[in-house]
Amino acid sequence: MSRAVERGYVDPSYQAVAERGYQGVLAKLTLDSDGRTNLKDISIGTNVGDYAYYMAREQATNDRHGLGAFLIMNEQLR
Repeated sequence: MSRAVERGYVDPSYQAVAERGYQGVLAKLTLDSDGRTNLKDISIGTNVGDYAYYMAREQATNDRHGLGAFLIMNEQLR
């Protein structure tokens, strides 16, 4: 959403939504005993489906599906 606002594709009010989502993801970050960052509650291999399907998916910490998206989001919003 932030990129879409930046490029003028959507109304600027969506920037606040993007930032609220980013803060929600940051709340999922923790540090382990070695000081490494962990991102928890990533849906594993999410496919196209409805809300119930998505909510029923297994979740993991540091799954690559979510880490890649987080890195892109972090670069855009930090």
